[in-house]
Amino acid sequence: MVAKKEYSYLKEKDIKKLDDGTFKEIKKNVVAMVFHKVGSIIRDSTDNLLISKYIRVAVTGIYSNYSMVTKALTSLITQVFGSVLSSVGNLHATRDDKAQKEVFYNINFMNFWIAAFCACCFGVLSNTFILVISDETYLLDMFTVILITLRFYLDIMRKTPWMFCEAAGIYWKGKTKPIWEVVINLVVSLVLVKIMGLPGIFLGTIITIIVVDLPMEPYLAFKYVLKGGLLKYYAKYAIYLGVTALMFAITYYTCSLVPMFRQRSSYIYIKNHSSNDNNKCSNNNNNV
Repeated sequence: MVAKKEYSYLKEKDIKKLDDGTFKEIKKNVVAMVFHKVGSIIRDSTDNLLISKYIRVAVTGIYSNYSMVTKALTSLITQVFGSVLSSVGNLHATRDDKAQKEVFYNINFMNFWIAAFCACCFGVLSNTFILVISDETYLLDMFTVILITLRFYLDIMRKTPWMFCEAAGIYWKGKTKPIWEVVINLVVSLVLVKIMGLPGIFLGTIITIIVVDLPMEPYLAFKYVLKGGLLKYYAKYAIYLGVTALMFAITYYTCSLVPMFRQRSSYIYIKNHSSNDNNKCSNNNNNV
């Protein structure tokens, strides 16, 4: 009832069939969208497969504690950006390039703060979180954690340009991107895992994002949607990356001054305090 009242044109009987050109364009973009979705799934699944094959299956379980957190954060952030996707599509259809660019940079700035905050919190607190729920045998070294954090940050920072590409429906323009993603990620990760071990797998994914996603997605957004201004985006991106690195360094140093957040000592700290509390309880019971 509400839909019929608000959108009276839905009741019109004079419905015309789509012309062949429009139908083919929609079909191409739908097929390309499927390629993008499948490519993204394959790329994200490669890490666990390589860890199981070239490291140990047990390490896959250890890494799953970290990936559980990053996937939960990514899912939440995706919901946030997904909620404004239709509005961006309407913006693209009704407003000029200048207005679209203004909205793009506003969303991108929000994107930066979300990515920076989540990355800093994850990088600094993830090992402490693992220690709280398990013990030291489930920890990854800090270098590996930093690589996981960097991969997470770069992945989240892709949200804004790719959202504008999705809103404009230009999947076909980047039809080769998922193929390059899968091939480069697999080849580079296979090479690096034999040289560096576990960190090489995550470094391979980072290189893939830098080589494939970082150049192609903003290029598509600025060429076909925003109509120019790509260099300004990369300049802002470099500034955001530098600010995030500085934030991470300050946060990490500050937290390292607190015993509970020191990676190797935090488990002992928590255990000692837990034991002290238990001893106090036992002493009180004995006194009673």
